[in-house]
Amino acid sequence: MSSDEHANVEISITLVNWNTKDVLLDCLQSIVDNPPSRPYDIWLVDNGSTDGSAQAVRDRFPHVRLIANSQKQPFSVANNRIIKLSKGRYIIYQNVDTIVHPGLYDKVYEYLEAHPDVGAVGPRTLNKDRTLQRSCWLGVPGLESALIESFYLWKWLPSFASRKEVNLSAHHDPLAVDHLLGSFIAVPRRVIEDVGMLDESYPLYFLETEWCIRIQQGGYRIIYLPAAEITHLGQQTQWKYPIDSLKQLYEGQCHFVRATSKQWPGLRVAALKLILASGVLLRLGVWGVKTIHQRDLGKGMVKGYIGVLRRLPAM
Repeated sequence: MSSDEHANVEISITLVNWNTKDVLLDCLQSIVDNPPSRPYDIWLVDNGSTDGSAQAVRDRFPHVRLIANSQKQPFSVANNRIIKLSKGRYIIYQNVDTIVHPGLYDKVYEYLEAHPDVGAVGPRTLNKDRTLQRSCWLGVPGLESALIESFYLWKWLPSFASRKEVNLSAHHDPLAVDHLLGSFIAVPRRVIEDVGMLDESYPLYFLETEWCIRIQQGGYRIIYLPAAEITHLGQQTQWKYPIDSLKQLYEGQCHFVRATSKQWPGLRVAALKLILASGVLLRLGVWGVKTIHQRDLGKGMVKGYIGVLRRLPAM
């Protein structure tokens, strides 16, 4: 099926890029190599990149519906713009640092077609070395989730983390979860029309978490679908621009807890900041050691975490 057909589109694949040209081109090539069998289109917002991303896409993938911004927009704003312009019955919210595996789109499409009560689907997600990547969780993120993440308890104390974490290696069938990793989420357009688009008060991080929670509150199930697979490189922008990215990460977490706390939001956010600050100190130590072998990356991450500590009280 030709990807440049716009009439009667079933699947709209949406991407937002900012200065990750090589990763973006690999992602687009993987889509071309493993396309949906139904009519589809690809939408890309190049978000004010200065690395030649937009021209590279025009040259190599002229069928991609490219929107080239002269200035960077918040990630949520750029994605909502595509959702409004696209026509697919299913929206694929996909990051550019992903590699599509064969059959991914068809498996997701077929599952959603067969289960109208499902509002969002996420695939089995692999790291570059083909190990499993954490890609779905239980419950609403809060202080316990922050504790698990800040001190790597999902890795060192899995029994403590079991109320929030999913043992992905133990699940080979579709599983109902509460929220998904934002590297790839498939959502029916009718669900978006029902519960709304992405919340633009979240520029980037915790954006998909809030969306999943709201979809679930609308009466739909969130499903982890291990039969569908994708590789997610992860943290490409964070490692390239650690100061800005880490600031947005921690701001997003504070905003999410503040917005979703039904009781004592101020107290809960204050407790969250204490947990986050302790976790940042731990990460400063880890990245300080890593500078021995990864000097430039390590120095950038150390600066980024120091910036978080300085800004955290005002977040």
